[in-house]
Amino acid sequence: MQATPNTTSIEVYSGLRVQRIPAPFLRRCLALVIDLSIISAAMYGVFIVLLLMGGMGAIALAPALKYDATSGAVAIGALILLVIVLLGIMGMSHAYFITQEFKKGSTIGKRLMGLSVVSIDGGALTLRQAVIRELARSYLDMLFLLPGLIAFALTKKRQRVGDMMAGTMVIFSKAASLSQTFVFVHREDYLAIRRALEPASDETEFQDRFLEWADRRYLREQGEALQAEEENWASEIRRRHPRTQALQLNNMTLLRFFAEHYRRRGIE
Repeated sequence: MQATPNTTSIEVYSGLRVQRIPAPFLRRCLALVIDLSIISAAMYGVFIVLLLMGGMGAIALAPALKYDATSGAVAIGALILLVIVLLGIMGMSHAYFITQEFKKGSTIGKRLMGLSVVSIDGGALTLRQAVIRELARSYLDMLFLLPGLIAFALTKKRQRVGDMMAGTMVIFSKAASLSQTFVFVHREDYLAIRRALEPASDETEFQDRFLEWADRRYLREQGEALQAEEENWASEIRRRHPRTQALQLNNMTLLRFFAEHYRRRGIE
């Protein structure tokens, strides 16, 4: 990319870089505590139900097995219940993290902490990536803490082992302390397009509505729920800024640039 592009030399910005702020370690820990608390509360209710069912089942099996209800049948019922509970805990825990991160790009704990899981290549999180992250979290990063901590400390993107295996990273996008950073695009891309485009001002109400949508679309949702609205926003912005036609910006580049431009109106 040239240092000072103009409307005649600038090309289609199909490879626009996105500035991603790695999530702080403490926030990731707090998010995990929240998520595990949610899972624990759900499992407590399931455990009570299974305990009642297991007790009733053990009593029912006792006559058929010719065991005393207070000895053999109870022991068998307790063993079966234990296996069911362990499998249930594992299944619900895996399902929670996989579905939340695949569908919404973050779990409840991550959303409360302003965190999102994103793919390194810039696309939305795939089911395969979500599964790899969760299995590695459960059986590598949490079971063997040291490798995950070392990976987090040494990688530039603050990735644990599961992140490196899945090709993902966790980003932080809500802190006021990051107000001087570039969130939606890389600084050099933003400055190059702004010099070529020289965008005019839009009314505050429109900017606020678009920023709310862009934050959910590009920083928090990480899914396909809002893709259908991209064309409408892109058409409206092109109508307001006719000069964008000469730059041949694709929709993603156009929308990310204006999201950063509107976001920075009170900073610069």
